[in-house]
Amino acid sequence: MTETHPASAADRSAQADTSATPALPAGRRSGGDYRVELADLGMASAQIAPLWIDNLDGYTAESAARKLRVGYAANPAGTGAALLLRCGADEQPVGVQCLHPRRFHRGSRVLNAAAIADFAVARDHRSLGPALMLIRAIASLGGERFDLVYGLPNPSATAVCRRGGLRQIGAVQRYVKVLRWQYLLARRVPSWMAHLLSALVEPARRVFETARRAVNLPWLHWRECGWSEPALDSIWSRRPADLLLSERSAAMLDWRFGDAPGAPWRLGIAADAGGTPQGYLVWRLHDRVAEVGDVFAVDPARHLTPVLLCFFGAAAAEGAASVSVEFAGPPALLSCLHRAGMAPRGQPSPVFDVPPREGAEPAVEADRWYLTRFDNDSD
Repeated sequence: MTETHPASAADRSAQADTSATPALPAGRRSGGDYRVELADLGMASAQIAPLWIDNLDGYTAESAARKLRVGYAANPAGTGAALLLRCGADEQPVGVQCLHPRRFHRGSRVLNAAAIADFAVARDHRSLGPALMLIRAIASLGGERFDLVYGLPNPSATAVCRRGGLRQIGAVQRYVKVLRWQYLLARRVPSWMAHLLSALVEPARRVFETARRAVNLPWLHWRECGWSEPALDSIWSRRPADLLLSERSAAMLDWRFGDAPGAPWRLGIAADAGGTPQGYLVWRLHDRVAEVGDVFAVDPARHLTPVLLCFFGAAAAEGAASVSVEFAGPPALLSCLHRAGMAPRGQPSPVFDVPPREGAEPAVEADRWYLTRFDNDSD
């Protein structure tokens, strides 16, 4: 029996008069009149790209053009949106804030969602007033257009999110697993000493890791594959119903990672002894660190640890000295990372959402989110 739900916020928005736009705030600070306006992404791309390039790390003319094209205009989850911050009679905008669409699932329910992304304000206008105008306006716009709006801000934007009325619902933590001690020791002691110490430590580590796999069954087997791998849709179709998950179909994984800038992402399937795929992992090797873009299992409580342990051997064989995973999820799944031997590193990064309107039920409980680097569009 198919579960039915009332029309979503995005559906209601699509049925409404598309010429209507939400009232956007105006303000005044230090002699400058600030106002926020809804951008036409096609027309405003030449104004948005310079703001990203000048004010956000890692953006070039090429990557900004790609982000506007792939992330916003041709996003399979829907067309994105952007708000521009203008000051007085200036022809060029002095700030931008965007909504990056995603499609989330909770059981049979589909939520049209968006990530608050690509927040940039020109250096001469970086004060609390203009930033608050943008964040409040994007929260209002997102609440009208989408069922769910969330944000994974960098540390410099965290305070603005709180002041702007967003609600912290959790945190993404980076976890690290050491695969080869020699390379890490070489950063702290002379190379000859690192070699000697690792010769003493590594045999014991290998025995311990073999024992770890033996007590975290099932024993899975790793194989590399491409983005059109049929097993990906099989894994996604068997997803658990109790987690809030951004869509992880083969098409969405290809869109997110297949042609991403930087070192190429790779993909592997973890299958059981009968050949049934139980999970996958997206990764790339950078400076001997295996960076995990996404990891997922059909039954995370049972298979997340075996999938990680299966991958560790493959990563070590490719020359990785450590593995890095960014993750937020229920406590039971955090314990899966600990059982795999992963330890938290650094400070957690907060996760925010736009709270429901007064009297409305929350779209999902805060402890049901499952987030990885896949859900962060910053790379």
